[in-house]
Amino acid sequence: MNARRRVTADLTGVAARTAAVRCLSATFAMVLVSLSVSGCNGEGEDDAVTSDSLRTSRFDALNAAVEAERIASGAPGVAVAVVEKGKVTFARGYGTRGKDDATPGCGDEVRPTTLFRIGSNTKMLTAVALLQQVADHKVDLEAPVVRYLPTFHLELTPAPVANITVRELLTHYSGLHDYLELDAPASERSDAALASFFAGRYGQIGYVQSPPGAFYAYANPGYMLAGLLAETVARKPYRRLLHERVLAPLGMNRTFFLASEVLADGDYANGRTCDPADPACATGGVGPVVRPDSYDNPWGRPAGYAWSSVLDLAKVAAFVMHGDSRVLPRDLWKSMTSAQVPMPESGGSSSYGFGVVVTPGFGLAQPGEVAGYYPLQLLTHDGALAGYSANMSCIPERDFCFISLASGDNAFFNASLVTAIATLVALPAPVSPPDLAPRPERFPAYAGTYVDPFVLGEIDIANGPTGLSAHIPVVDPTGSFPLMPTLVDNFVAADGTPATFIPDASGVYRYLYSRPFVAVRR
Repeated sequence: MNARRRVTADLTGVAARTAAVRCLSATFAMVLVSLSVSGCNGEGEDDAVTSDSLRTSRFDALNAAVEAERIASGAPGVAVAVVEKGKVTFARGYGTRGKDDATPGCGDEVRPTTLFRIGSNTKMLTAVALLQQVADHKVDLEAPVVRYLPTFHLELTPAPVANITVRELLTHYSGLHDYLELDAPASERSDAALASFFAGRYGQIGYVQSPPGAFYAYANPGYMLAGLLAETVARKPYRRLLHERVLAPLGMNRTFFLASEVLADGDYANGRTCDPADPACATGGVGPVVRPDSYDNPWGRPAGYAWSSVLDLAKVAAFVMHGDSRVLPRDLWKSMTSAQVPMPESGGSSSYGFGVVVTPGFGLAQPGEVAGYYPLQLLTHDGALAGYSANMSCIPERDFCFISLASGDNAFFNASLVTAIATLVALPAPVSPPDLAPRPERFPAYAGTYVDPFVLGEIDIANGPTGLSAHIPVVDPTGSFPLMPTLVDNFVAADGTPATFIPDASGVYRYLYSRPFVAVRR
């Protein structure tokens, strides 16, 4: 959530994180356990995979790829699942849960039943909860949010608030500045905090950084407000609403929000996180252990604080693939999983639905190979909170999904996803990929002065013989730094910060967007 993947057309190139890369290093022996281990929580899951299917050679390449990537990423543990035709055909745990006290009879190994934080994959669940209110005719997607939340206000930018629609919350088109506190203060540790935070403190610190409806800009507060809106019109606290209307109908009986629930369950993974500002991180330190009660934020829950297992998320994957009329009418399910708005940070290769990223095709390549591009739609979302990484990727035309949950930062198991697709999915003949290459002829059009009144102030973009450079006086009064082109209209600074130039309706490049800020051409 605080470190979301950038989406490109090539799965092997999906890596540049919006936040600075965190470090982890640890190596543990691989442990393979079937779902029938006795004495462990999670026994008897509906989609239990037999030990025979776990041993089949069809999954040998994926099994090896996951363990190799786990070691390379430094994640102490990971669980993965493959969902085909709505059923789990492969599920395994690797490494350890990192617990001081092992569950009796279970040891410390990760199993397919093990709970992890799922980060922004929670947004899919929140989208369903709000769309259910649309189906119940309690909410209009095109209506302003303030119709349902009249106390919602922002003192720093009062005027644009009235223009934010419900649809724009779900598509990250609200223009809200991305904001999250990993750990909320003790006074905000109840279910009531979702309403009280937005009626109170957020009104003083939040702001609209770009015109609502102008362009896609990922913002966690949009989904927090979506959760608040759903609980307000349903007259049930978000956590209760989600359980009754989303989790229970999908059969997700081991998806939780409270640390007490996770601790009582017992089958959970401790995370390992490393703050990039910590010198130990730069020297390969693994950082502190993150336990279920190490941090919590009730008003952040709709954006990404759920705990789940790959087996419970497999039920979400089946819903994404096929829908479920008990949960959501088919027309709204199709809207949720269809392209709603373009994502400029992908170079135009991807779009956002409602809690789902929609890409029309993808590239596959093993190291040293030229990527082949396959025109099969890909539905994805990932998530990250300190110490945890999650990924769900589905190919509807092949009724195939891959899920990974890991107990480390920036451990999204993209190489394992490539292996899973390459070895388990019937692929069509590759075609020419879309042309997402940078356009040097546009560089002069990017040049100019952009202003971010909230964070960085003036940003001067210059086009020279070697390409674009940026000068930010508040950061360095005299120097400038190069911007390296990555995709059409997209660049990255030396520290890994991405930057996207976005035109207005007239074609003039009006906005300079990065996850932490938006600057508008003077």
